[in-house]
Amino acid sequence: MTQYKKPFEGLSNSRVPSHFTARLNERIAVYEKRRFIVRMTSYVTLSIASVSALVASCVYVWNAIMTSGFGQYASLVFTDGSALAFSKELGLTLVESLPVFGVILVLVTVLSSLWALSKLVRQSKGDARVGAVFA
Repeated sequence: MTQYKKPFEGLSNSRVPSHFTARLNERIAVYEKRRFIVRMTSYVTLSIASVSALVASCVYVWNAIMTSGFGQYASLVFTDGSALAFSKELGLTLVESLPVFGVILVLVTVLSSLWALSKLVRQSKGDARVGAVFA
């Protein structure tokens, strides 16, 4: 522990001049304002991109469901009661016709959108001290 104190032994315990601390506090405030603006800009951009990717992936899944026949097989469950007698075969047919890539794509974009929006909200609420800069 004493090896860390050695470089500071020759320094005096004098106070730092007030004009130096004022300049230092001013530069810290400018840095925090710049950091806040950069982070908010990046989180807003990321949120917009992830939400637009979510919309695009939902459109892709909808088109894939319509072309795969999943909708027709799923409608059998609700319209025809006798189709439940073949529930095992109908279930396997539903699973086979489900567009797995599209569903995974939607789940990934939902998670990325939630992550980006949570970061945006946390950033906007967490930096209250910087919010006073814009007032």
